Amino acid sequence: MSQLSMPFQDFTQQLASYLSMSATARPLTEDLEQRILALQILGEGLAAIVLNDLPPTEQAELLQAMEVSELIGVLKAMETERRYHLFATLPTEVTEQLIANLRAEFQIALHWLFGNLMTQPAATVDKNDCGD
Repeated sequence: MSQLSMPFQDFTQQLASYLSMSATARPLTEDLEQRILALQILGEGLAAIVLNDLPPTEQAELLQAMEVSELIGVLKAMETERRYHLFATLPTEVTEQLIANLRAEFQIALHWLFGNLMTQPAATVDKNDCGD
């Protein structure tokens, strides 16, 4: 198979492998903001692959520093088994913080979607009202 006809997923995995090998072969000297920017440039799919290959301390640091929307995107891009393994290897306090951040984002999204309906008792909400 020629390099040009290589499936995109194979290409991204090879690129992510190269990037993570070069990142782990030498200490990352960039500050945290630069590392986050590098993950943003890679996009969610590549960031998920690279993140999986980093040492647990760097994974925790990067995950905690990400905006929740970025975190959600990267987690969604991961395969289920990799996501499970990632959370299983993180320290408990990091996992708890990430889940709290995700829960807060979920509550904000619910409030945005349903607004005052969430604060009213269910009996007073007209189920036939479509919000017009």
